Amino acid sequence: MEHKTRFEIKLGDLNSKNTLFGGKIMAEMDLCGATAAVNLLKANNCSTKSVFVVNSNVTFYKPAYMKEWVDLYAFVSYSMGKSSINVFVESKVDGNLIADGTFVYVAIDEKTLKKKNHGIHFNKENTIKKVL
Repeated sequence: MEHKTRFEIKLGDLNSKNTLFGGKIMAEMDLCGATAAVNLLKANNCSTKSVFVVNSNVTFYKPAYMKEWVDLYAFVSYSMGKSSINVFVESKVDGNLIADGTFVYVAIDEKTLKKKNHGIHFNKENTIKKVL
């Protein structure tokens, strides 16, 4: 499962060095990753709610500047737990990688908001399969 999106860097997105603020790119990466996780849950008739838990190994490679377009690409990785969904997100400007990282989301029950087993696993061919 994957998700792609993009945004244009505006004046309010800049830091004191007039480059894209790291918090802005991380927020956009989180949104892109969350959409991929929710799409996976919906496609497998699971809980349609997920919450962000942690990001790891977010790396910033190059600065980005006002009026540039940032392309974000998120895909669900092949390692996930019973309730967690790991999503790798990369951000590029003109095809050049500016940041990437792994974001972890947890499936939750829509009524109780407690962690829920999503019932999804990857089979040997690395394709997603719903566990009945």
